[in-house]
Amino acid sequence: MSYLYPTEPAWWSALCFRLSGPENIPVRRLIALSAELPLQGFLALAQDTEPEVLSALSENPALPPDLSLQLFRHPDAEEFLPEDKAWFDRLLTRPELTSDDLIMVMERVSGDGMEEAILHPNADWSVLEDYFRCYGRVDSPELAGKLLRRFPWGGHQ
Repeated sequence: MSYLYPTEPAWWSALCFRLSGPENIPVRRLIALSAELPLQGFLALAQDTEPEVLSALSENPALPPDLSLQLFRHPDAEEFLPEDKAWFDRLLTRPELTSDDLIMVMERVSGDGMEEAILHPNADWSVLEDYFRCYGRVDSPELAGKLLRRFPWGGHQ
């Protein structure tokens, strides 16, 4: 049996209002996990204050890219974002990431994810300095070469 979700924003606002409260967290969580959730449903559920619902929303494979960035920038993101490298890999494809976003990504991931963050087109010297402040050195000659091409020695202050 298949159910089609409505696409009217007012319907979603009303539904979230009717399902508000701690007793309905499991219901909102199930809705947030639905791969058939329309954009209006994602937007309405992104306003939820419960970490369990926001966690389910962030785990949804159909999560719109713009919304993933909004969830990442949420003040309580550390409580509900997955530790999944694939989630952060999708986030690192966003062209509007700021250097502050990239520093936060480096704090949450390790290895290849960190490399992708410091090599992101929006990474600046503050991102590189934060990397060296935390890790002190670059162990990979390949990464060192990429960093020297990305951040030429003469450009350092």
